[in-house]
This record gives sequence, structure tokens and C-alpha cells, in this order.
Amino acid sequence: MMNSKENNPNNDYEIDLIEVFKILWCNKFKIFLTCFITVLLTTIVSTNSTKLYESYTTFHINEDSNASSLSSYAGMLGMNTNSNLNNIVNSLLKSNSIKKEIAKEYQNKFDKEIQKAINKQK
Repeated sequence: MMNSKENNPNNDYEIDLIEVFKILWCNKFKIFLTCFITVLLTTIVSTNSTKLYESYTTFHINEDSNASSLSSYAGMLGMNTNSNLNNIVNSLLKSNSIKKEIAKEYQNKFDKEIQKAINKQK
């Protein structure tokens, strides 16, 4: 007569959770070390990698009579609308599209000045 455990096909698939936790507990330092090294390497790679994309936006609030509600929202956000002109100028100076247009417009002049400087060096 066969044992009842041998007849039950589900016995092959039993997992002893206590044994699993014992194995994990015995290897806790290896697990911790692996996680720590992974976090460390990820931090190093992410801080040393170059930025691929950068985006920013600037909101400018007009000082119109209709803009009083916008000004009150700006005040709640901590924006000082009196220095709005400074904000506009600073954001325009940071704009890559403006920089490209200026470079295109003055490229010929700069090329001529560079050639003059090179010729003076000779």
C-alpha cells in the first residue's frame, strides 16, 4: 500500500515558507550589499551623465486693468509683478531661439572681425 503523500500530485509543488525566510535571513548581508551597490552605481551614473533634454517656461503678466485677477494669482504664487520687465529680459536672454537668431544675424560681421584679427596676427 502506498503512502498518501505519494498519491497526492500537489506535494511536488509545496513551498516551505519558513525555509525560504531562513535562506533570505542567512543571505541578508548579500542582499543588502547588492541593493546598496546598485543604488550607489545608479546615483553615480545619473549624476555624471549629460543632460539630454532641458525645458523651462516663463509666465509674463501684463499690467492691464483686465489683468488684476492675474496679478492677484501672481501675488499668491510669490511673483512680484513690479519686476516683470526684468523677468522678461532675463528669460529672453536665456532663450536658445533668440540666441540662434542673433548668431545668424551677426555671423557675417563676426566672421569679418575674426578674419581681421587673424590677419593682424600674421
